[in-house]
Amino acid sequence: MLRPWELEAGYGVHAARTQRLGHRVLLRSAYSLGEFALSLAVEAGTGRDTTVAKDVTERWVGIEPAAEFRWPLGEPTVRLG
Repeated sequence: MLRPWELEAGYGVHAARTQRLGHRVLLRSAYSLGEFALSLAVEAGTGRDTTVAKDVTERWVGIEPAAEFRWPLGEPTVRLG
């Protein structure tokens, strides 16, 4: 088991005012200390929009450290951080 370590991976498709279609990936690792957890996430994404007036390509990489308080509700857990 990974406890008290947690791993999360995610993929998403999104649209925004400057992008018709974009993609993002997320990797997060957390260390749980009961009702408290410390985590570090890395997110990267890209988006593009092309019209007659503009050609926009966006790419980004971000790092997000977080400290969370957690309240178990049976199997699910509420995170606040």
